[in-house]
Amino acid sequence: MQRVGRVGARAAVAALALVGAVGVLPAAPAGSQVYPPLGGCTLATSVSAGVAGSTVTVTGSGFDPGSVAIFFDSAQVGSATASAQGSFSVDIVVPSSATPGIHEIKAVPADGKCDPFVTFTVTAAA
Repeated sequence: MQRVGRVGARAAVAALALVGAVGVLPAAPAGSQVYPPLGGCTLATSVSAGVAGSTVTVTGSGFDPGSVAIFFDSAQVGSATASAQGSFSVDIVVPSSATPGIHEIKAVPADGKCDPFVTFTVTAAA
């Protein structure tokens, strides 16, 4: 067992007092906090499946105001501008070259703080 000397014990008590003091600091006022919290971006589509060439409405929220690029897999298929409230809505066209199966629709803002995606299933044409 290690012995703590008188100086070491005082330092330990001082450190605990400091930790306790920090633990009781009031939270920052709501107006000074980042809202929405970083990573709070969300993305949705009007439908979750459709044929190549169909139109899909993509909506987003929780973004910083500014430009947002919309991708279908790795191809950019549109762009939007997030409002002061952090939301946008834009219609995209599923690429005619998209094969049946599961794909990703992604929104990438210019500031790069988030990049949410949703899956979209391309179905075979009837």
